[in-house]
Amino acid sequence: MEHELLLSEHFSWEGQCYLVQVYRCLQTHMRCSHMAKTTLGPDDDIIIDGASVDEVLSKQQAILPLAILSRSIAGQQVNGKGAVHIEQVPRTPTSLSGKQHL
Repeated sequence: MEHELLLSEHFSWEGQCYLVQVYRCLQTHMRCSHMAKTTLGPDDDIIIDGASVDEVLSKQQAILPLAILSRSIAGQQVNGKGAVHIEQVPRTPTSLSGKQHL
C-alpha cells in the first residue's frame, strides 16, 4: 500500500509531545483516503483512517489520550520513540492546530 505524507503535527498531553503524521492513500480503491499515525513506542503505532485530513486528525486527537492512559495502566512505557518530554505543558489535551505542511 502506497502513502504520501501530507503533514506532521504535534499533540501535547500530560507533559509529552506526540508526533502525528497524516498520509494520503494513493490507491483509489481504498475505502478511506487518509490516515493518521502516531508512534507510542517500539512496535506500538496508533493508526486511524478516514475520508479527510480533518477527520483523521479529529479521531486521532480523541483516541490518543485513551491509548496513552491504557498503556500507562498496563505499565507500558509510552515516552520512547514516539514522544519527547516538554516542560510546562498543560495537563489537558490540546488541539491539533498549527499544521506543519511538508
